[in-house]
Amino acid sequence: MNPSADRHKFSGPMPQFNLSSDKTPSKQPQTLSDSNLRPPPMVEALIKNVRWDWLFDVACRLSAKFRTLGLMCAGASTEMKSAVLMGSEPGEQATLAAAHSWVVALAQRAAIEIRQLELLEEPRVVLPPEIIEMTSVAFLAVTGSSSGSGTRLTKALRLVAERMTRECESGATVPGTGMIQVVHSLPVQMLSPVGGKMAMPVAAVRIRFSGFEVPDVLAALKSAVEGAACEGKPGDVLVLSNLWTA
Repeated sequence: MNPSADRHKFSGPMPQFNLSSDKTPSKQPQTLSDSNLRPPPMVEALIKNVRWDWLFDVACRLSAKFRTLGLMCAGASTEMKSAVLMGSEPGEQATLAAAHSWVVALAQRAAIEIRQLELLEEPRVVLPPEIIEMTSVAFLAVTGSSSGSGTRLTKALRLVAERMTRECESGATVPGTGMIQVVHSLPVQMLSPVGGKMAMPVAAVRIRFSGFEVPDVLAALKSAVEGAACEGKPGDVLVLSNLWTA
């Protein structure tokens, strides 16, 4: 898939924006250092040269995955510390894992906004009030080996779904009264924007549930991510980025 080929396919009426500015236009391309974003000091040196077109392409790919999974992309990011889950200690690769987590979070936010704009033109679908939807992006922030990394991410997400479902069911007050569904897209394989030739597979994740409390589901998810990471290839760091709850 070439997301750049989809950039000019929008045929609907363009929304009106106030583009006035007192600043003198610059002919130089923007970089992350030109924005008002404040990256963590530990990753600032790694991400200062990340190109906006890379972020745009990843956002387009993710929004297409969100569409495939039927994500509503409503609500807002959870305010809990577990809104970003890292499945294993990155060790010496901590800075690289943190940099990947930061740039993927930017692309994820843009993908959510693209999906929300698409939903304005689609027939309105409302989930039953008892069903809660969580949206996330899963990726390997560090890979022990580029070969087969997409397959390993798929396997890890299947383990997460199995473990999370079992833990939620075992913790239900009345067994069999709750419902939980975990689905994910096939990983998109791409090169890291900060790690040279390192492969970084990324997948969209949708979790829908009813009959369980949000903190309990998040705790089960955290435990499942940590357990799946322990069974993965040494050197892989599994991350679920910015859980959005609707």
